[in-house]
Amino acid sequence: MASPTRPSPTVPSPEVTLLSWRTQFCPNPSRCLAAAKLICIGVVITVIATSAIGTSAIADEPRRPGNVALERVSGADELNRDALDRTITKAIAYLQREVTAWPQQNDCFSCHNNGDGARALIHATTHGWPVPSDTLAATVGWLNEPDAWTRKNEALPLDDTDLALYQFTATAQAAAVAGIPVKRASLLTACRSLAALQTEEGSWPAAKNALVGNPTTYGTPLATTLVTRCLQQTDARTFAAPVSQARSWMRQQRPRNILNAAALLGYCAEETDAEWKELQEHCRELILAGQHDDGGWGPFANVGSEPFDTAIVLLAFNLSNNRDSLGTVSARARDYLASTQNKDGSWPETTRPANGESYAQRISTTAWCLTALLYKRENSESLTEQP
Repeated sequence: MASPTRPSPTVPSPEVTLLSWRTQFCPNPSRCLAAAKLICIGVVITVIATSAIGTSAIADEPRRPGNVALERVSGADELNRDALDRTITKAIAYLQREVTAWPQQNDCFSCHNNGDGARALIHATTHGWPVPSDTLAATVGWLNEPDAWTRKNEALPLDDTDLALYQFTATAQAAAVAGIPVKRASLLTACRSLAALQTEEGSWPAAKNALVGNPTTYGTPLATTLVTRCLQQTDARTFAAPVSQARSWMRQQRPRNILNAAALLGYCAEETDAEWKELQEHCRELILAGQHDDGGWGPFANVGSEPFDTAIVLLAFNLSNNRDSLGTVSARARDYLASTQNKDGSWPETTRPANGESYAQRISTTAWCLTALLYKRENSESLTEQP
């Protein structure tokens, strides 16, 4: 079976008009269906079938360890700022190529490229990193058409329209915060659709049948925290009820895996009341006990390190009220991410089970890793300045 077209470094024209996204919304069903089938190879179907398309095995790229040499400051066990900047620059360049090329070459918008990938590039712009406007032009047009995000193609079997709303709304919200022209009416439409998907208990489910989420399916805690922030930042008054219900659901959680603990800690890190404090302590203890010798985390304490899980932890720690006391822990995580980056600027995809091959997961993994390093760079005073 032929692999789907893998985007090359070709920048599409901003005027290109695209009508659909991902597998079930593509105007070229045969190509995207082939992509959906390929993604199941080496990956648990119940996790991947709801989340990713466009699988492309890349045999000439090493899985682990990565091929970026760490540069350390003499006497300090942490990545120096210049080396970190080079890691970030390579990741941005990689995502620029892939985000712009995917829609043109695959006739659809994808949650991994134009959701997660584009959102990471938007975060880069908010942190002062240059991203050419052409890179996001087609994606921004798509983000202004929320009614099209869930337009189903009945010829295809997959059904993850909820995930589409989660990912594209989060990207639209990030764009709005960054001053990128996303219509407020479009964002409100998307948020109303999100509010309607909330369960009675207050969560937004994702990867419901999986033991743990992955870079494209998130899992319920990560999806819920992401959606809750979108609603809060878009219109806290209009969406006060679903936000309150979601926060109540979060406070009751006591996660049992690293990914869910990091997702919840990232949301509640600055909360101060006793009930939140109890959750914070539970999550922090679980995470600290699970860090491996290489500085990273896996989805569980007894599972090897993965870039995605490590990135979510790093993001959570960066938001923590006591992040200063976590400096050494975070520095080791940062070093782990830098050491596992591929030569092309991507990160090896985190898959469930580990060591699978998936283009979609690679894009989303890279997006989360870049975002974690962007936030860590801006907020870490422990990084050593070079003369």
